[in-house]
Amino acid sequence: MNSTISLIGGMLCGFVVGQIGKKFRTSSIALAFFLYAISYFIIGFGGSLVTAFIGSFLTGAAMSIAMGQFAYLISSIVNKKSVSMALGVYQAINPIGGVVSPFVVNPLSNALHFNVFIIGGIIALILAVILLIGRYQRNLVNHQALSQR
Repeated sequence: MNSTISLIGGMLCGFVVGQIGKKFRTSSIALAFFLYAISYFIIGFGGSLVTAFIGSFLTGAAMSIAMGQFAYLISSIVNKKSVSMALGVYQAINPIGGVVSPFVVNPLSNALHFNVFIIGGIIALILAVILLIGRYQRNLVNHQALSQR
């Protein structure tokens, strides 16, 4: 059921992800990681089915924003002839995170005595801050603008 709720969140957010990308042109990826953090904290601290559904909904929304922006940014910064290869590499590498994350999150969860959702929220929050401070997406957008001149 949580997967269904997550998919609904992703679908609904997907209808407006273009507007989100325009409004948060240089920070939508950080926004997605903030949403991930909030959703994981809601699930981790919530302890009820209702909070699990709310967190799952927000996780789906965050994923919709992140995945849409990643694909867009990749397609806009590589050479036009390389877009399909770059997106293929992105799709091939993307599942590695799902394989590697338990080897990072579970030991941290055991060492810090927090559940995996709290650890995931902390990691997502740290990544969001790094993305904002490092101006990651702003640099990509600027690179894109320079390459189109």
